Amino acid sequence: MDTVVGYNEFKDKMRLYLVNLAKNIRQGKKTEQTIYVLLGPPGIGKSFISEKVAEGMERPLINVDLGGRKDTGILEGTSPSVKGAYPGRLCQGLSVGKHRGSIILLDEFEKVADEGLAMMLGYKVDLSDCILLCTANYADQVPDFVQNRAEMVNIELATYQQRVGYVMGMLGKKLKSDKDTAHYANQLTEEF
Repeated sequence: MDTVVGYNEFKDKMRLYLVNLAKNIRQGKKTEQTIYVLLGPPGIGKSFISEKVAEGMERPLINVDLGGRKDTGILEGTSPSVKGAYPGRLCQGLSVGKHRGSIILLDEFEKVADEGLAMMLGYKVDLSDCILLCTANYADQVPDFVQNRAEMVNIELATYQQRVGYVMGMLGKKLKSDKDTAHYANQLTEEF
């Protein structure tokens, strides 16, 4: 995650969680489950940093997009007695990934009705080895009962200097990767 620019509060919290997780595993203790709610305006990179966490931890990411939904049907699935029944997205992801330690991303979860969230949190699926990440635009859209159970993390917009550094780094890599442009990589400046 160190290659990712910004996201300092979230990276610090994830590092602490992972240090405690490793310590508990060594000592044979069970790690307390933590739900992280990533807060920030649309397009700031909440889903992006979730993907990077999964990539860095070499764990599968189960991405459940709840935007535009008013129920949790995508999570719960349908009854096996119904024609065309399907399992919920969490069960599908856990069975396909063959890895109980997945990272589950509930994207735009605040858009699901309060009743749906209450039903979802009472659903019996073993997620004890999973890391649960939820994204929301603003804290006031997150129901109180979720705020009481979750770690709220503000995802801040990268500063101008961080963005310039990122662009310069990416452009430099791109230039260096082509023998015809490699000599231009050392000539990059912020004024460029």
